[in-house]
Amino acid sequence: MDVAHKDHLLAAARRAFGVAVLLLCLLAELIVFAFRRHSALHLFPACAMLLLWRSFSRRAAAAAGDVELVDFACLRPPRRLRIPIPALLEHLRLIGCFDEGSVEFMSRVIEACGMGEETYFPASLHRIPPSDTHADAVAEARAMFLPTLDALFARTGVPPSAVGALVVNCSGFCPAPSLAAAIAGHYRMRDDVRAFNLSGMGCAAGVVGVDVARGVLRAHAVGYAVVVSAEIVTVGWYGGRDRGKLLLNCFFRTGCSAALLASAGSAVSVPPKYRLVALARTNRTADERSYMSALREEDGEGITGFSISRGLGGVARDLLRAHLLALGPAILPWHEKLWYAAALLLFRRQQKRSKKKLHNDDDADGPRPNFLTAASHFCLPSSGMPMIRRLADGLGLGERESEAALMTFHRFGNQSAASLWYQLAYHEAKGRIRRGDRVWQLGMGSGPKANSAVWERVRGGDPDPAAADEGPWADCIHRFPNAVCVFELMVYAGLVIFLFTHAPAMAMVDMDIAHRDHLLAALHGLLGAATLLLCLLAELSVFAFRRHAAFYLAPVAAMLLFSRFRRRAAAAEIGLVDFSCLKPPRRLRIPVAGLLEHFRLIGCFDDGSVEFMTKVVEASGMGNETYFPPSLHHIPPAATHADAIQEAHMLFFPTLDDLFAKTGVPPSAVGALVVNCSGFCPAPSLAAIIANRYRMHSDVKTFNLSGMGCAAGVVGVDVARRLLLTHATPYAVVVSAEIVTVGWYNGKDQGKLLLNCYFRTGCSAALVTNGRGAAAAVPVKYRLASLTRTNQIANDRSYRSGYRDEDDEGITGFTLGQGVGRMVSELLRAHLVTLSLSILPWREKLRYVLVLLLSASRQRRDDSKLARGSSGGSSRSPAVPLPDFRAAADHFCLPSSGRPMIWRLGQGLGLGAREMEAALMTFHRFGNQSAASLWYQLAYLEAKGRVRAGDTVWQLGIGSGLKANSLVWERVAGHDGERELGPWADCIHKYPVTET
Repeated sequence: MDVAHKDHLLAAARRAFGVAVLLLCLLAELIVFAFRRHSALHLFPACAMLLLWRSFSRRAAAAAGDVELVDFACLRPPRRLRIPIPALLEHLRLIGCFDEGSVEFMSRVIEACGMGEETYFPASLHRIPPSDTHADAVAEARAMFLPTLDALFARTGVPPSAVGALVVNCSGFCPAPSLAAAIAGHYRMRDDVRAFNLSGMGCAAGVVGVDVARGVLRAHAVGYAVVVSAEIVTVGWYGGRDRGKLLLNCFFRTGCSAALLASAGSAVSVPPKYRLVALARTNRTADERSYMSALREEDGEGITGFSISRGLGGVARDLLRAHLLALGPAILPWHEKLWYAAALLLFRRQQKRSKKKLHNDDDADGPRPNFLTAASHFCLPSSGMPMIRRLADGLGLGERESEAALMTFHRFGNQSAASLWYQLAYHEAKGRIRRGDRVWQLGMGSGPKANSAVWERVRGGDPDPAAADEGPWADCIHRFPNAVCVFELMVYAGLVIFLFTHAPAMAMVDMDIAHRDHLLAALHGLLGAATLLLCLLAELSVFAFRRHAAFYLAPVAAMLLFSRFRRRAAAAEIGLVDFSCLKPPRRLRIPVAGLLEHFRLIGCFDDGSVEFMTKVVEASGMGNETYFPPSLHHIPPAATHADAIQEAHMLFFPTLDDLFAKTGVPPSAVGALVVNCSGFCPAPSLAAIIANRYRMHSDVKTFNLSGMGCAAGVVGVDVARRLLLTHATPYAVVVSAEIVTVGWYNGKDQGKLLLNCYFRTGCSAALVTNGRGAAAAVPVKYRLASLTRTNQIANDRSYRSGYRDEDDEGITGFTLGQGVGRMVSELLRAHLVTLSLSILPWREKLRYVLVLLLSASRQRRDDSKLARGSSGGSSRSPAVPLPDFRAAADHFCLPSSGRPMIWRLGQGLGLGAREMEAALMTFHRFGNQSAASLWYQLAYLEAKGRVRAGDTVWQLGIGSGLKANSLVWERVAGHDGERELGPWADCIHKYPVTET
């Protein structure tokens, strides 16, 4: 049984049980009233309801509250990858790409940062010169992920087949299939595993991964979720001479972590170690100075690297001030809040009496919250000894509290988001964490963003003796802490990053959204308790004043109505307010004849490659008005990082401008932003670029998905849906696009040339809502009726059917295997089995079962005749009957993979030419725009005026992995047959075209 089916079954069972209990209580009241029993018996049903509500509320708070950490594992790389400081400095000199000034600068930084002699580089960077190919990056990923996950599954005893959700975060590397698909394929995870691949989220991505996993565990009965955090150092290596970009060469080292999470209160077999107490995310992406403080870009020589500006200190100080405002109220105990409030008021009064004007710099002498009362152990950003010490001083922490961060950086360097888990492993290896202790993990990343997770130890009362014998610290924990030299004066001024000089003044800033979440949740629970208590009080009043027995029915009826109201309010539906699709400027048009001439003039393709692409393009059904990005109109094409960023701006901003103008919803009202782009992952992320452009709130939850292929649009809606159902935010925006600049292939491998023929520029943006709060007054166009995700990653043939790798000349491209058609057929067969159960009407299910039984009976009769020799002909297996999917959906949006593939897919689903028209015409007009194509097809159906109230639209996406994802939308009333032209405004009258 699929996880989605179990979810529906469990939800239906819970609803049926709740209704049954309420009806039984009401029936008990009626029986007591009808048989005129003693009036005291009228109190029993109400008391039973009160106790039942108390039990349910506790269970629901445990299940929907937060997640538990079963266990985690950290990689200790093999000793052959060790890079001592003298060897590293000599390595920098021998490489040949750095001048003397750059080598001297990196030498001073490394010697001053507090790093030890036992950090690790990946195998590719031990070579002279370093190798940073796609194959090297994939090899590094496998060398990190697989041993770490092997250790995790061995420690917990949980098999990979029990994992229902997999979240992988890696900022700088996004292959296809994704890193999450590579892990799921290696461990043969089940075909309904929910895989998410985050990129561009920086050193704070570990908490983002936990946030995604928490949303999955809250919304689905998946059992376990795995969060993997790592950074591929191979692709982050900088071989230029810009000193602002050389810092990452000095700090970043190989490391990987994996955490196994489970729902709090769920029936899992392995007891958890920790419980998630609080999770807070804050960003200052809207501030231009903050956004530009850490940025991946190209230097004057065209070499891409990650720049750190000198103003990062002030940016980090402001960021942490805002972050602690969101986190402090959730983790500080009440007595500390009261003490701080009183001390702050006294300080303000003294300032007023002394008539001193209060400046920001004067707050250093003011009171500070004691964060030692909120957590017993701390895991801080591992960004060098000076930064760690200043951060610890600002938080009021001592040497012991900052010890884990200092020793982790000394032993392993900076491993990006994984560093926080290495620090937690240090605490465990030292035997310091006892039951009831709290651990605060604080991560800071580009954007900039600050994310925190606070865990409470729940398993065992004594230190875990196995922690010192296992994990990354097993061979060296007895040597730590060691004496680390403190450099008061740093040689290079840009290295000293002043995070902040004081704790924030919490009373002077508006209430954060996290506070509103806690307040609304508390008020909601209080309202429910008050209603039940009032009903019980009414029962007691009727009994005490000896009123007519009929009055006893009123409280129970009130409880029944209130329960019905709460259930309806809790079961919020996800609606699509509106969507927008980009129509690129006409100057970017690339007619077929111009494209074929372009192939010949570029100079990188031989005659055989040009002839092959010519045949493919002419047979694909593509028209003369598709679009290429500006970079590919050059001869030769430009595929630089700057060109890819320019293309992203050109795609995202006009599309989102149109979306916000159409809906009337301002960007400041958006609480969640999900961007999916398979092949390009800059830093800050694409989601951060959008949040910065539209000055979104500091509490907006951003997610950047990569490597998910043409089916990523459904994954983005899935992430947004979970956020809307579990957070007090009314709107989420899902942006789907593909940066064609970085996907261009200029080699001669015909398996990789297909993407040059099919993929074109396009972008879509969808505004979805849960209809709560202010969004209740905004009309929606569609209601989400079903969302289904299926994959066949565990099948090696399916996994290798679409794969990004290098050809014999070292040129990276995306390969489509010869058997991809057969693999897609097997994938769709499994996907339709899952999807049809939720979207086919009952009459079609019954008809299909009868047809299937008749077909099987007929086949048995034919087989028996052949066995008796009554027929000399050969046995031919009859065609398996298919359900009529036109009974489940009125309109279809299919993968835009060329006319032959669309026809084959449509005929396999039993669709006619009219049902396939949207996909065929979208490919003819715009080409394949990856995940955005499904929205262009929906725009086509709207432009034709075919979608009417009550109609259902099925969006089917197929991506590398392989994976098949489906969305089914239902058009709501009030939008009957409206013609919204969108990207089809200037050409819808010409379609459908007649093709030969």
